[in-house]
Amino acid sequence: LVHPGHHLGDSWFCIDEGGRAHAFYLVCPDDVARHRAWDIAHASSADLVDWELHGVVLRRGADGDWDGGCLATGS
Repeated sequence: LVHPGHHLGDSWFCIDEGGRAHAFYLVCPDDVARHRAWDIAHASSADLVDWELHGVVLRRGADGDWDGGCLATGS
């Protein structure tokens, strides 16, 4: 799984009833220091080799807002 222009962090996976794998993973733009701006993205695959990126599905708030810190696994 590659998300161009981004660092990837922790990931977790599930398989739907049709056998398609879904990956949810921490993602941060390459131009931002890791562990300072994680969001959560989603991708899916029928074969665990070729992935379709669905983009960020849970975004942190703006800097200074109550939810502006990094998202993380276990959140």
